[in-house]
Formats: sequence, structure tokens, C-alpha cells
Amino acid sequence: MALFSTYLNQRIRQAAGTVQWSKANPTISTSFLNSGFFNSVKNFDAAFRQWLSEMRENKRSFEPFLLDAGNLGHTVRGFEPKKRGIFGGESDVKLDIVDDFDQTLNKTAEGKAYGSEADKFIQLFSEGTDQFVRERLPKVMDY
Repeated sequence: MALFSTYLNQRIRQAAGTVQWSKANPTISTSFLNSGFFNSVKNFDAAFRQWLSEMRENKRSFEPFLLDAGNLGHTVRGFEPKKRGIFGGESDVKLDIVDDFDQTLNKTAEGKAYGSEADKFIQLFSEGTDQFVRERLPKVMDY
């Protein structure tokens, strides 16, 4: 949900109707982003963000996610994916919302048929986010 929320707040407006996953039928266009269904999704996201904020403000604070992190690999607080170099050193893995998450959504949508814009939106982000975590953040599942 945290990755989905980040995408909704940072990328969806630019991606709608322009990125490959959004152009396949049915199209996820800017008109979909003005629909009642999408407004309900945005309201749910706002409630999710408020809930996270309330947990952060509690006396026994809990802040599991860094929403809107520039590097999607840093979304889970305290988890930073690393890759091992040729000489054994480690470096940070940069996971970009455009270069990495959009590409996962493109692969996930490829060759699939969806019944409606709403079905496509929910199924694609559910399957795509799961695939993104499994492929790009496999160790977060153990974290």
C-alpha cells in the first residue's frame, strides 16, 4: 500500500494516458482520474496516510514507511537494498518510480485483458506492486 500511495501522489497524473501500461485497453486516462471510482481510491489513500501520521504522532510512535521517498527502495523504514560489487563492496540500489516501477507495470499489463478501467487499475497495481517487491525488493519480505 505504501508503494501504491507513493505512485498515486508522485506519478499517476503524469503516467495516465502516456505510459505504456496506461495506454493498453482499457485506457487509464486523465478522465479516469476524475471519476468517482478514482476519487474513492484517493480518499482511501488519504485515510491511509492520516492513519500512518496518527501512528507516528502517538506516544509510542510507529512509522514503518517513508512515503514519497525519492528512492522506492527506501520506502520501508530502515531497509535499504544493497548490491554487491565485483570487488565485494556494497552500493545502494536506486529504484526509480519511472524507470523501475513503470517498467514493472508495463510488463504486468502486457497481453492482459481487463473488463473495465477500474478492474484494470486495481488488478494491475495489485499484481504489479507484488511483482515489483518480489523482483526488486526480495529481501524486504524477510525484513
